[in-house]
Amino acid sequence: MIGARGSSPSGVSGGRPVWRKARAARHAELDAAAGLRRLAHAISLNATRTLRGTLDVRYSEPQSGSYVGAAGCPDRAWRCVAADRELWCVIAAPGQSSLFALATGWPSCAPPSPIERSILSDCVERLLERAPGDARSASAREEEHARPASAGAWRCTLEISDGPHTADLQLFTVARPAPPAPTLGESARHAHIPLALSGHFVLSSLALAEIAGWKTGSLVKIDERAGRLEAALRVGALTVARAELGNDAKRRCLRLIELRPR
Repeated sequence: MIGARGSSPSGVSGGRPVWRKARAARHAELDAAAGLRRLAHAISLNATRTLRGTLDVRYSEPQSGSYVGAAGCPDRAWRCVAADRELWCVIAAPGQSSLFALATGWPSCAPPSPIERSILSDCVERLLERAPGDARSASAREEEHARPASAGAWRCTLEISDGPHTADLQLFTVARPAPPAPTLGESARHAHIPLALSGHFVLSSLALAEIAGWKTGSLVKIDERAGRLEAALRVGALTVARAELGNDAKRRCLRLIELRPR
């Protein structure tokens, strides 16, 4: 026991250091809980811009607990990165139907159609959008098979309701100590590791009827705001830069307009 009789003033009992480990573990837990609170707060703010009607948004106090999938009740999961922390949002089938109704005002089919699944995915991504000015956050991405890790997991339940419909969202993260900063030698060793870079373009906002009318060969208009088309450049789930589409003298290219802290 820390501070018990017989412990040395330096926090070493029986030759084994205990203070540093306890502080590091507690810091990791507090950091995980704070990360879930920030995500829940961001969702509550985004809900008023994304969903319909008068909403009541509540979330529980974060606590230690891992993801457990319900048998026979398929869920969907989205992963995002905020302030260098991996965060998850998992929604079971009943919550998906309720959230679809909150977003559209319509009941969802059972099972949902591909269009309905796409609408719900877009809705969740909007709910998980980063707060303005938080340059260390990346857009959410749905994971088909991956689910939150169990070791060191923390969870928080968020409830969105308009009265007739109530959607439960399960939020997860992992309590882990901050990794040590890489040394110059480590950075040099990692410099030649190849990374897959992807670009995500915001093309335009389209009406559902227009999407339903698509055929092979249809042309999709691009909304080039102020004459430029922007893209988010990602390595995995982490957005590393924003860029605008253009060209040099010979070919099409991307010009970096914002670098994200790494």
